[in-house]
Amino acid sequence: MRRISFGLLSTALLGFLAAAASAQQAGLALGGDLVPDAEAYARQFGVDLNEALRRLTLQPQIGELDAALAAEAPASYAGLWIEHVPEYRVMVRFTEPSLGRKLLARRKGAEVASLVHVLPARWSLAELQQALEATARDFRAEGVDTDLQIKVQNNRVEALTVDTRRAEQALFFAGKALSPAVALVAVTELVKPQMMIQGGRPITDFTTFTGCTSAFVVRSSGGELGITTAGHCDNNQTNEDDFTNFTYRTQIYSGSHDVQWHSAGCGVTFLNQFDSGTGIRNVTGSLGRGNQAVGAWVCKNGRTTGATCGSIGSKSYCPSYVPSGNSTFICVNPGNVPLSQPGDSGGPWFSGNTAYGVHSGGNGSGTLAIYMAIDYLSNLGLTVLNYDAGTNPPSATVTCSGGYAGSQNISCYATGYAGHPPYTYNSWSYYGSTRASSFSYNGSSANAQYSSGCAPNSYQSFSVTITDACGQVGYGQSWFLCQ
Repeated sequence: MRRISFGLLSTALLGFLAAAASAQQAGLALGGDLVPDAEAYARQFGVDLNEALRRLTLQPQIGELDAALAAEAPASYAGLWIEHVPEYRVMVRFTEPSLGRKLLARRKGAEVASLVHVLPARWSLAELQQALEATARDFRAEGVDTDLQIKVQNNRVEALTVDTRRAEQALFFAGKALSPAVALVAVTELVKPQMMIQGGRPITDFTTFTGCTSAFVVRSSGGELGITTAGHCDNNQTNEDDFTNFTYRTQIYSGSHDVQWHSAGCGVTFLNQFDSGTGIRNVTGSLGRGNQAVGAWVCKNGRTTGATCGSIGSKSYCPSYVPSGNSTFICVNPGNVPLSQPGDSGGPWFSGNTAYGVHSGGNGSGTLAIYMAIDYLSNLGLTVLNYDAGTNPPSATVTCSGGYAGSQNISCYATGYAGHPPYTYNSWSYYGSTRASSFSYNGSSANAQYSSGCAPNSYQSFSVTITDACGQVGYGQSWFLCQ
């Protein structure tokens, strides 16, 4: 039996106990799969492993604070970020600092609250978002390629372009001007999708020899299991580890999305696991964009660069290469190694066992990477698998309607779930205290007619056998009360 495991990360570990005799032993005992991420953090910022673990376990709480303040004070809140040096603290901006201090005072006693420092801001986060969207529309209308991001640290929008003079001229001749909240920033290159020609692992389109990286095992709204990668990757993908040919399902590559998913086909055991680059990890949860904090330490694995980590620089990045791109992508700044290179597209971003996102792109020097936040999978009807699903046999949901008394028909329909579509429906059967005078079935539907009604308060049922495309057999049933 082939076993396929890909993945996304889950929520950070919730508890962190006091250190034991050795920092390394304590980290291994208490941090679990978070330890390799903490080791990279410790090297980057010059702290011991216990302190690195403590800080990483605080990140989900800081993300929750970010989401809560944005909801409580949208007209004043200007964002937060984590500072790692010279000391570990959380910086929070408000256009009305007194309001910010009042809101934070309610959280007095929480460990995160003791780390918070309030700073003033000229622009709220909502105002920065409006300025970013207006700037994006203006540059697109004039054919100027720019990446845009909100930098909460500087309380501004940054419009990144390789030719600032051309960008300025385009706006001038169009009779437009940059908002005071926007700064034009020169860069040597914009981010781009990171497919790779001829090389690496783990997934490749062998018709074009372009490769990407898989991310997480997911479950569709119809119960089918499969894997994700970046939407800009080719649609014909093969797992290079065992040459399993994936079946393309669907994708979204526009707006806030750069993701596609594939079924892994027949004879596969699905696991809630992914290769972190430092070992195989179980996925136990996921963290959406709203709860990911600027400054948080996150890691990824890609076929080209392997395991690399960095801190979130912005969670409002708008890449120029995504069609009609929105400012919802997460931008990561590097630690002590290049973040990503071509071929890493589609790979998992995570912290510990928590899924954060699907890698989308980066610049050629590896000094910047972006990913799609994991919660945008929901727009494809997908959720990250966080349990061992085994072979995932099919089942059927049976729904019945019609009169349950007198000489009336009852009609039932079966809808396949899980397994591997398309489905075959057969062996419909009826059971009840009063037999139907006639019974028929055809594919996913069945009908029964009672010539003299059914016994009041008796239970009747329809059941169906379902077979998926892999030959796996499942079952579905619906009971109803005769009244």
